[in-house]
Amino acid sequence: WNAPVSGKTTHGNDIRTDPGAAKIAESTGIVELGMDTATVLAIQGEPVNVRDGQWEYGPSWLRFEEGKLVDWYSSPLYRLKVATPSPRHDAAAALSR
Repeated sequence: WNAPVSGKTTHGNDIRTDPGAAKIAESTGIVELGMDTATVLAIQGEPVNVRDGQWEYGPSWLRFEEGKLVDWYSSPLYRLKVATPSPRHDAAAALSR
């Protein structure tokens, strides 16, 4: 990214944001596989905890590898801004069509 800005979660973990990510977030409003951390942060907001590439939002979580979103779980107790509870649901729905 250009000119990253550092931020801290409520637990003091460092996360990076990109001011340009807000434009992408406005247009989509939904977290998708392959998004970078700055865009996800602009859409979903600050996680409660960050650990080993995983952002935690209570019982829900997002997992990143090499700065890209690769997996998530959206709990009914704290829903993430995603289309399905997990990416596997997307794949299963595509196969059943």
